[in-house]
Amino acid sequence: MSAPLQSEPAQHCLDLLRQAGLHPAHTVAQQGEFSLGLSWKFTTADRRRARLLDWSDIPNAEALRDDNGLTQVMNYTAKKSVMAGWDVVLVADWVKVLFQNEGLRGLEFHPTVPITRRKLRTLSWGDRPPFWELRAAIELPPCANRRMTEDRRPARRDQQKSTPVEEIYEFSEPDSSPLGQWLSGQPIRPAQLHYHRRDIEATPAFDFAVSWESIAASGDPRRCIVSQRFYQVCREHKIRCSFEPVAIDD
Repeated sequence: MSAPLQSEPAQHCLDLLRQAGLHPAHTVAQQGEFSLGLSWKFTTADRRRARLLDWSDIPNAEALRDDNGLTQVMNYTAKKSVMAGWDVVLVADWVKVLFQNEGLRGLEFHPTVPITRRKLRTLSWGDRPPFWELRAAIELPPCANRRMTEDRRPARRDQQKSTPVEEIYEFSEPDSSPLGQWLSGQPIRPAQLHYHRRDIEATPAFDFAVSWESIAASGDPRRCIVSQRFYQVCREHKIRCSFEPVAIDD
């Protein structure tokens, strides 16, 4: 079943489970427990109110950096305005010009080369508009979420970014209702990113930045955090990606 947590059907089902003496499992459900998946559902109004947003769900491309740091693009769609490979974000030439003309802060553009599918030889863009790799000039401080390693141990604040792998956690907060107390501490996946306000205020002004954390099993894939202005520019020019609000905690 998938339904808003505060909806009548969801509340009714949860109340029946509670009355039956069952409890929500925090990991794998055991006897007397049941599995519950919580996730956020944000609205356009939520996104418009957010100071920062998590830029995600970018269309895939086969692209990676070679030993010299040059980004090679193997499989791409010329009609796409933005694409992403493993820790690589690519933007079309017109998007690069747009972002530069808008004066967006914290963006760096690096040249790329197309290569054949078999990677036998490097090509040139020729008369085709090139794609550019978009990199961030600013790295954010560690987020305020609970961070754990892949073996579920707490991650130290000073731990190396990609050793070991980390996962970002967020847990439901209790409210005054019996169900709210009962569901307290349930993991929400994917987690909404949280930052301390003092850390954001101490960071140089930016429209595009990357997270401190690495959150995947290999390489250095980090989250792209953008400003409300970046989000509005993308909306105005129909650059279609997902943006989820980032929470800033006092």
